[in-house]
This record gives sequence, structure tokens and C-alpha cells, in this order.
Amino acid sequence: MTNNPSKPSASEWFLKFALPPLAIIVIALLLAVLALKFKPSPEKKEQIKRLPSIEVFYASAQSIQITVESQGSAQPRTETTLVAEVGGRVTYISPSLYAGGRFKAGDVLAKIDPIDYQAALAAAEARLADAELVLEQERALAQQAEEDWKLINDREATSLALRAPQLKRAEASYHSAVAAIEVAKRDLDRTTIKAPYDGISREKLIDIGQIATPRTTAIGRIYGTDIAEVRLPISLDELAYLPDQYGEALKTLKVELHGDYAGKTEIWIANVDRVEGVIDQRTRMAYVVAQVTDPYDQSNGKAPLPAGLFVRAYIEGQKLGNAFMLPRKAVKGKSSAYIVKEDNTIEIRPIEIYQATEKTVVVLDELEDGERLCLTELQYAVNGMEVAIKE
Repeated sequence: MTNNPSKPSASEWFLKFALPPLAIIVIALLLAVLALKFKPSPEKKEQIKRLPSIEVFYASAQSIQITVESQGSAQPRTETTLVAEVGGRVTYISPSLYAGGRFKAGDVLAKIDPIDYQAALAAAEARLADAELVLEQERALAQQAEEDWKLINDREATSLALRAPQLKRAEASYHSAVAAIEVAKRDLDRTTIKAPYDGISREKLIDIGQIATPRTTAIGRIYGTDIAEVRLPISLDELAYLPDQYGEALKTLKVELHGDYAGKTEIWIANVDRVEGVIDQRTRMAYVVAQVTDPYDQSNGKAPLPAGLFVRAYIEGQKLGNAFMLPRKAVKGKSSAYIVKEDNTIEIRPIEIYQATEKTVVVLDELEDGERLCLTELQYAVNGMEVAIKE
């Protein structure tokens, strides 16, 4: 008979099979607790403020010369279309009458065949000689008639008896003959077409052999070189920048004209001559007219200002005694500025702009000398916001 071993008791089973795993778990938990307890605490880092970095401009009150900008093209003040005043065949054309040709006042530009007018002058001189003879005869006859009347009659003589009507007719004929001489001389003189002033020819409109018709046939187009004018459009608001728009003070204003000529940017100094008293109905602009004296003078290396050249103009306006000129970037929105206070916080301040150009604005009295203005574009800004200043 075989002997079966007896089954272990519950206590024996616990000690043999359950206790060892529980001991391992407890020891692991104790080690974990101890590890957490003695783990070094992380180093505390100081918080750093991230402030928007900006550039600033220091406002400075100063005397400011207002400048009004415009543009236009140089044109001669005087331009003439020469027209034949007498008729006939053209016999001579001056080289100066060709486009671009230059001439002085009194230079001969063209000639018309004078033969007919020389003959007319000779005939007028003959009529004058006849009229002088008749007048002298009538004067002698009138004197003789007066003497004869006194010898024969005691009463007062009539005008017809003294040949007064005949004498008056002779005198009228004489004066008519003298006037005819002047007309004949004038017509003969007009067969030679002379320059009325120093100038340049823009276009020749006739040639040798053509028949000129009086007061109809154009000889050429010329313009003077004494003064060039530039019509400069400005807005009606900008008229306020010009002192005494229609008085003598206006003529003291200087204008700088900048233009590209012969590969270089040249500058000519002009004077304001007048403000045209008419507003352009299409553009609603006024026009300031600037004049350059002797625009073709090239002494001392000076460049000419040719007719038709496009120029940019800078008109001298009013002079402000105490104002601020700011970069255009200092204006935020339509009419505000970000003032950076001593503690580097922002104050949003409305400003009234006196004049604005593409690059600058002029402000009169909304700022204080030395105040800092933010030039940097910020995504958002509120009063009291702190900023960092770029050095």
C-alpha cells in the first residue's frame, strides 16, 4: 500500500507562494517613495519679458520752410506764328527759319519779291510831286485872288472868290499823297520779314517759290528765348502755403526746377510770377506760373532749359517759426502718433498735420521738444503698453 503525502496548509502555502511577490512589491514602492522624496528640486528660472522692439524719432521744434511740390513742362513765354503781310513770290528763306535755328531781333528770316512794291512806291512818289505842284500853284493863286479883291472891292470877300475850296482840295490831295508814300514804304518794307525778338524757330511753314497771300500765308512758328515759363498745378489746399497769393510778396518766392537733361539731373532757379486766377474745371487745380530768365544761357557751364522739358518743381512757401518736421512713418493711422514716455510706455496722441508729403509731415503744436515718437509699425498698440527701444 502506497503512502500519499499530505496537502500543505494555508499558512504554509502563503509563506511559500504569496509572500515573496508581495515583499518585492512593497520594497519597490518604498524605493519609489524614497526616490521621490530625495529627488533634487528643479532650478527656478527668472521670467523674461518679451517687449516689442521699436525705433524712435526725437521731435525737435525748429524754423521750417514749407515747400510745395509740383511738376510741369517748360514753355516759352512768347511764341509767334509769322504771317505774310503782303503778297508775292517768296525769294529767300533764312537758314535760321529752319526748325531749331536761332536768330537775333531784326535778323531777316524771309523775303518776298519786292518789284511790285518798289513800283508802287515810285508811283506814290510821282503823285506826291504832282500834289506838291498843285498845292503851290493854288497857294499862289489864292494869294493873288486876295490881293485883286482888295484892289477892286471894299466889302469882305467870299471863300470862293479867295479860292479857299480849291486850296483846301489841293492840301487834301497833298496829304493823301504823303500818306500813300508811307503805305508804299511800309508795304515795301514788309517784303522783308524780320525777327521781332531774339528766338528760335519751331517750324518753317513756307519755301522759296511759293506765293504768299497777305494775312493768310504762315511763314513759320518762332518763340522767344528771353523767358521760359512753367505752369505748376497745385491743389486748392496748397494755396494756403503760399503767402499773398495775388500780391507782390508772391514774386519773391523761389522755385527749384529739377530735370533730366543730357544724361544728368540739372537744377534751374526760377521765380514765381503769378497765380492764375482760374481753377481748372477738370482737375480742380490752381496753377502757379514760374519764370526762368534767359533759359538758354550756357555761361559758366550752365545747362539750357529747353522748351518742352519736363521738370519737377519745389516751390518756396511760408516760413513757420516753431514747428516739427517728422518722418512720414511717425504718423499712425490718419492722424495719430505713438509717444514713447520716460518709462518706455506708449501714449497714443492725436495730432493735427499742417502739411504732408510723401516722406515728411509738419506738425505745429501737438508735440513737445525732445519727445520720442515711435517709427516702427506695431501689430497693435494700447495706451500704457511697454516697449523696448532699439539703440
